[in-house]
Amino acid sequence: MNLIPVERHEFSLGLPLPWMLYDRDGNVLLEAGATLESLDDIDALLALTPMRDTEEGQLRAPLPAAEEKIYGFSDMRLRVGDRLQIEPPATVSTERHTAKVIGWVDNISLLVSTPMVGGLRVPFRDGDKVVVRIFANQNAFAFNTDVMRSVKIPFDHLHLTFPTEIQGAVIRKSPRIKMRLITTVSPLPEEGNEPVDANSRASAILLNISADGTLIQAKQALADKGGRLRLAFRINLHDVDAVLTVNAIVRSVFAEEGKVGAMLHGVQFENMDANDRLILQSMIYQKMVEQPQLMV
Repeated sequence: MNLIPVERHEFSLGLPLPWMLYDRDGNVLLEAGATLESLDDIDALLALTPMRDTEEGQLRAPLPAAEEKIYGFSDMRLRVGDRLQIEPPATVSTERHTAKVIGWVDNISLLVSTPMVGGLRVPFRDGDKVVVRIFANQNAFAFNTDVMRSVKIPFDHLHLTFPTEIQGAVIRKSPRIKMRLITTVSPLPEEGNEPVDANSRASAILLNISADGTLIQAKQALADKGGRLRLAFRINLHDVDAVLTVNAIVRSVFAEEGKVGAMLHGVQFENMDANDRLILQSMIYQKMVEQPQLMV
């Protein structure tokens, strides 16, 4: 057997395991088809360092926990330039690599750019079996395909076999990703948009974020439930920095378990500028495609 570790992001709650799991000594931990029903189940399994055999057949890409369905190619509504992820055979790499859609010919081939790492092309070979993942239109899609031809001239690109069976699952209306963004926070009055005190700004950290709200970690409570805050933080979208200033309503305040002097605040954005929302949504979907393990 050729065993490789299975990481947290490869598990999906409530969906059948696509492979048998082993421990480091090759003993069976779970049969293929078993389901994990809670995060505690996943944590307990990860403590045993689960492994899978790369020779047990093609990896089926786990999707975010949701009701999974089978879709057709047109359901993905792909556009030229859309980003996707390609997982190569374990003999090539255990990493997922980002590529872009170049085009397609129905029922024949899907053309994508060849992923690059450190300026070097990932060495795909003709006949390699790969998994493709795409996040689009509030859905997560995944399908198995083969590399028909790896082409270098006139530019690096891959011809993939046209997918006939695509697994898909609807993701939450406002997908949330893990982040650690430094933010400045100012209290706002119950009505109006001017800070209560221009000198009362505090620093905090955004632990996760969606287009509708965020979870803030601070050394002390920033406001009571129902209070209003102004947040200012910097995000990076396609290597371009953008500073967003957003007003928010505090929906919950609670102490972080196991940490002294750490308060968590669940906040909902209010009256967000349309351009800022577009930038934030684009950053979130970029992270979902390039780093799906960050999804909450």
